[in-house]
Amino acid sequence: MKIFPAIALISIVTFVVMAEAGHVYAQPHEEGALTIITASPEPDMRGIDANSRIGVTFSKSIDISSLNNSTVIVYIVGEVNDITVPGELAYDTDSNTAYFIPDGELSYSTNYRVVVTPAVRDTEGNNLPSEYIWEFTTKNAFGGCGGS
Repeated sequence: MKIFPAIALISIVTFVVMAEAGHVYAQPHEEGALTIITASPEPDMRGIDANSRIGVTFSKSIDISSLNNSTVIVYIVGEVNDITVPGELAYDTDSNTAYFIPDGELSYSTNYRVVVTPAVRDTEGNNLPSEYIWEFTTKNAFGGCGGS
């Protein structure tokens, strides 16, 4: 009966010694497909402050070279054509969150659409499987829900 704990202890010591000697390499590996965990402002929200942060949190670390104004696009939703909002992207490696920073404050009473394209990829080279699109509406200048 006392043989089993001894065998377990020997196995653990052997594994540690092998790992220290460079024979066993345990690499952290992120399982599953690259997905979007959260979007901010939340999809279909109305009455968002014009100075709100636009962000998207990914399930894995992102290859920052794949984040640009062609892969994360913010539009003003128009009657005929959507208008691209000028701005820059920032990436927080601790939270896997990309933030869109507009060149100026967002407009009041305006519908916005955010598109994250499949060209965004994680650090392992895996692309987002499909476009991720969401919309939100800023409040009006008097604090109401705004938008149309």
